[in-house]
Parts: sequence; C-alpha cells; structure tokens
Amino acid sequence: MRRSGVHGNLSLGIPSLLVSLLLLTRSGDAAAAAHTQAPTSAAQPEPAASSAAASPQPTEPSPSTPTTTSTPTTPTTTPTTTPTPTTTAPATAPQATPAPQATPAPVTPSTEEKLAARPEGPAHPARVRWGLDLGITLGAGSTFAILEYWVTPQLPTDAPPSMPMLTSPDDKAVGHFRPGAALASDVLMYTSLAAPLIYHGVEAGLRKDKPFGLRYGTDVLVYAETVAVTMLLTEILKNAVDRPRPLVHVDPDSIADEEIRAELIEEQGEPDSMKSFPSGHSSIAFSAAVGGSMLLTFKLAKRRPGALAAAWIASVGAAASTAALRVVAGKHYTSDVIAGSLLGAAVGVVVPLAHWRGEFEGPSRRRDRVSWQVAPSVVGRSRGLVLTGRF
Repeated sequence: MRRSGVHGNLSLGIPSLLVSLLLLTRSGDAAAAAHTQAPTSAAQPEPAASSAAASPQPTEPSPSTPTTTSTPTTPTTTPTTTPTPTTTAPATAPQATPAPQATPAPVTPSTEEKLAARPEGPAHPARVRWGLDLGITLGAGSTFAILEYWVTPQLPTDAPPSMPMLTSPDDKAVGHFRPGAALASDVLMYTSLAAPLIYHGVEAGLRKDKPFGLRYGTDVLVYAETVAVTMLLTEILKNAVDRPRPLVHVDPDSIADEEIRAELIEEQGEPDSMKSFPSGHSSIAFSAAVGGSMLLTFKLAKRRPGALAAAWIASVGAAASTAALRVVAGKHYTSDVIAGSLLGAAVGVVVPLAHWRGEFEGPSRRRDRVSWQVAPSVVGRSRGLVLTGRF
C-alpha cells in the first residue's frame, strides 16, 4: 500500500513539474518580447499616448473563474531626440582667381559729338575746335593791331617820291583826290563786315530745330577767323612792298577847295601813304563777302537756293563797289584793289572749307513734306469744301 501511494504521488508530481516549466518558458518569452518592443514604443510616443488615453472597458469577472488582482507595471520611457544627420558638401579644390583686367576709362562725348549723332544732324555743317580757332583769331587780330597802330606810326616819313612810270590801268588812279569817294568806301566796307553777322543771326534764329547759341557761335567764330587772317596777311604785304599811294603824286596846288587841299597835304605826310599794295579795304570786304556767303552756302544750298543766290550777289556787289571806290578816291591803284580782292576772296574760301564737314545741310525734317486735304463743310444751309494744306 505504501508503494502505490508513493507511485501515485510521483505520477502527480511529474505533470505539475512539466506545467511549471511550461509557464516559466512562456513568462521568459513574454519578457523578451516586451524588451524587444520597448525601443519601438520610445520611437513612437504619440500612439502610446493615444493608447494610454483610451480607457479600457472594465470586464465583469466570470463567477466560475477566480480573479487574480495584479498591478500592471508601465515601463517609463524617456523620449530621446534623434540627431539630424548633417550632410557635409564635398570639399572642392580652390580655383585660381583671375587677374583683374584694367577697365578703360569711360569716354564722355562732347556736346558737338552728341549733336552730330542726333537724327536731325549736327547744329552746324561746319566744325570748329573752339580753343584752336579762337587762338588763331585772337593771335591774328592782335598781330595786325600791333603792326597797324604801333609799327606803322614809327615809320619815317620821306619826301614824296617822283612819279613812277605807270601803265594802264594803274594810270587811271593818278592825278585826283576825292575824300567823298573814300568815305563811301569806308561805309561799304563796314557794311560788308556787319552784313554776315546779321543774316547769319536771322538764319540761326529761324531754325527752331537747331540750338541757336551753338549754331550762331560757329558762324561768328569761323567768320571772325577769316577776317582776322585776311587783315594780318594784308598788313604784312603792305609793310613788305612799301608802295606809295597815288595821292602822293597829286599836286596840292591843283586842288581848288581849301579843305580838300589841307586834307590832302595831311595824308601825304602820314606813314600810311606808303602802304598802297594791296588794298586793305578790298581784301577785307571780299573776305567778309565770300567767307560769310560760303558759310551760308553750307546751310542753304539744299534748302533755300534762291535766298543763297541773292546773298552772294549782294555781298560780292558791295565788296566790288568798295574796291572801285578806292581807285576813284585816289587811295589805290587798280592793281592794288585787284590783288586785295583776290587775297580776301581766297581766304574767304579756304578758311570756311577747312571747317566744313563735307556735306550740305538738308531741309528741316519738320517741313520736308507738303500735304493737302479737301473736306466737305456744312454751315447751316450752306454747303461747300474746305481746302487745308501743310507746307
């Protein structure tokens, strides 16, 4: 009986041992699974919070099943901040810095160049270099003044030379002295000098599409340079040739008028009586006439040929009249006025041509088209046509 009891106890103890081992094995697997899921719960805190916030519904214990009260252990997880990986750009080899290049200095165009580049063209068909041309004008004018008003009065006054052997047409100037003709030649010469300044000013004022100051200033400077160079060359030739005037050979006793006789004697004793060649009045009048007309030709050859022809005729006519009156007055021989006229005309052509741009000025672009328009007109009961034009 004792053996069967022991065997019965052994038979009951072996199954209990196997159940205990099985429970321990399952507990170890559950602990390992909880340990494996811990990092996942730490990486995702929001689902844990939401699952914790959701309250589980209480379940009624079964009456036949014994209830076991257990306190769940909630593992405390500390949220860890995962560092953001920093991407480092690959290092590049330093490139050689190019040597700085010298930048050219900006070129500021002059006022004349800006005006020349405009669609309507430059302000004047002649180009001037203000410093150079002004220097030439002042230099020539001041040299002439020194020769005329300082050198000439210091020249010795000799006795009247004997009558030279003259040929035609110079013999026509001997034997008379007419102060009235000399005065008229003075008036015409100064008129010839002033005329270009007037008509060039009027022309520049009428051109509303051109700057008046620059246009008229160019006219004045080129014209003044022409006259100044002519006066200097004339004075140099007068002092070099030293030719007596025709009035030197006039006998004062042949003059009936006492005032004219006294004036003749006075002029015969002046140093200027030995400066007959070439005629200064003729050279100055022709340089003014030709020089002023040349400048006008540059501007009006295409626009106003009729007005240009009238200016040429009037200017040259006044200069020729001045030269002829010098012979009538007994101040110059015919060869003197011819030489003076040629000299003045030559300078009047050369100096303006030296400043010319090479192209005549065209018509104003605002008036280069002529248009006419006919339209019906109704005024009250009257009907008709209206003719309008643009020219």
